[in-house]
Amino acid sequence: MSAAAADVLLVVAGLGAFALAYGLALLSTRPGSPRPAPATQDLGAEPPAVVSLLANRWEITEDAAESTLLDLAARKHLEIRQPGADPRQTTLHVTEADSAGLTRYERRVLDRVSGLAVGGVLPITALTFRDERQARAWNKRLRAEVVADARSRGLSQRRFTRPVVGVLVAVAAASALALAVAAGRYTGRTPDVDDNGAQVPVALFAFLILAAFAARNPGERDTRAGREVAARWL
Repeated sequence: MSAAAADVLLVVAGLGAFALAYGLALLSTRPGSPRPAPATQDLGAEPPAVVSLLANRWEITEDAAESTLLDLAARKHLEIRQPGADPRQTTLHVTEADSAGLTRYERRVLDRVSGLAVGGVLPITALTFRDERQARAWNKRLRAEVVADARSRGLSQRRFTRPVVGVLVAVAAASALALAVAAGRYTGRTPDVDDNGAQVPVALFAFLILAAFAARNPGERDTRAGREVAARWL
């Protein structure tokens, strides 16, 4: 095997080791799929947005905001009126109900309606965001608030725990070392390259990139209490 081929193999092995470790971490922390419990009329006190998170295997969908809107109407913070057969004619009417005790995401949905309403009335079609970036930012904040509420109830947790992140960071360090060795071997036998001290910057750059990737949160996962609540709602 040539020296160049050995260097390529070293790089592939280093990056492959991290990719394998990250894949195993994703596989081992997959959210559970609770089986539906026997039917019951005791639904529980969890807000619809949290239920949406649990019922969708700890993923936030558009159901979270939509179900929160309906729940606000059921609790008399809003009125929903449909004067004709076309659902697109539906209007939202902001009431004077006491908004104390609302969660942050419930307040966010209510503020969205109140901020767009004219004279306390808003066509439901006007809720749609026209700016895609604004929509992404709004949904990102809503998701974070729903997740925070689910965590505070013990129903959800960060998918990658600190031990998992620690292992991934350790693998990232080993992978960065492999890349640094390959860089040192390459510069050492290349006459056109004056700098033979490439190992340190290569190792540092590779480690920072891989460690940052390891530390990012890939989502939520179940807890024991969360599985029980999800089964009841399912």
